[in-house]
Amino acid sequence: MKKKMGDEDYDFFANHNLMLYAYWKEYMNGQGDAPFFKKKLFMYKIDYNKIVEVLCEVGSALEEKGIRYLVLKGVVIAETYPEPFTRSMGDYDILVHSDDFELAKETLQEIGYITEAKLNTYKDATFFREKELSIELHHALLNPEIEPYAHTFMKQLWDHPIKIETPKGYIMAPQPRMHFTYIVLHMMKHLKEAGFGIRFLLDFKYFAQHHDIDHDAQLAFFEEIGYSEFYRSVATLCHYYLGMNSHDVSWLYDPESPVIRILAEYVAEGGSFGHGSERMRIATHYDKYKDAFKKKKSISVYKELLFPPLSAIIENYKYLERCRFLLPIAWLHRLIKKVFNNRKGIKEKFFIFAQDKEFVSKKEFMMSALKLKNHEFRD
Repeated sequence: MKKKMGDEDYDFFANHNLMLYAYWKEYMNGQGDAPFFKKKLFMYKIDYNKIVEVLCEVGSALEEKGIRYLVLKGVVIAETYPEPFTRSMGDYDILVHSDDFELAKETLQEIGYITEAKLNTYKDATFFREKELSIELHHALLNPEIEPYAHTFMKQLWDHPIKIETPKGYIMAPQPRMHFTYIVLHMMKHLKEAGFGIRFLLDFKYFAQHHDIDHDAQLAFFEEIGYSEFYRSVATLCHYYLGMNSHDVSWLYDPESPVIRILAEYVAEGGSFGHGSERMRIATHYDKYKDAFKKKKSISVYKELLFPPLSAIIENYKYLERCRFLLPIAWLHRLIKKVFNNRKGIKEKFFIFAQDKEFVSKKEFMMSALKLKNHEFRD
């Protein structure tokens, strides 16, 4: 980023939720309107301090009730950036033990947070407070039925937590080695569901450098659980594209190899969470049904998409619980909603017929090379 950025550059960074990072880079390089950047960055620094203050308040409230907690990602990663406030955040992720989950939910409500049952699952709950980031409260992160290493990993994640001191108080976080492993597992989950953006790679780079992560040891763990190709690929991208210090490890891929080139393009196009372009969103929709096309005739799949069984839509059309004979009405209701959904273009609404076959083929090659199968695990 040696020269002044243009509108296309800003659009790119905005698509990756990295505008603050772009402003900071411009300011540090002496480019653009320095007074504007200085004022903008100062205001966001104040906002970041408020985020940290709220998180310390929440941590203190949980500890007063005797609840052990760990802050995941977010602020903990931001503190490893050259300037923490340049790392954007959408919520707080807080982990508690399953035995403390209900008490933790009550504690958050006591300090002014609200939640809705429809936003809660068996393993997490989402809380809101006016003008503040939402809180994702978790008591589980991995699915032991699909990820056999889940129990051992969670135990190690809780071992030897660290206290992170801030001007506003302190927060508790996992020890860096295991936290970094979770960050990579979380990246892998996003890639399988849709994709991840450059911010995830910056997280990988800055956290690894700040805590002097042993990449050989991390690779050994991912080798053991069957995902070494993914770890090697991400480390390769961060080393060659972002200048991460990899301590001269010998196992990085050739940056010109097909899988690295495709992954780099996929990350760049994907935006924050893999939804950065229409063809990527279409490919993600198509992924969910491509196996069905291999097993069934196309007409059968189209029929199921247009007229799903009662069990598949009853959750979104509550009147079916009382009047199941209204299923045809629900089908029509659902179809009208999809056709008039302004958030999606015509191609996305009819994604089965609109996928970019070359792009889908590249994605399938990439996922196969990384040994990641769609919807194989959840987090």
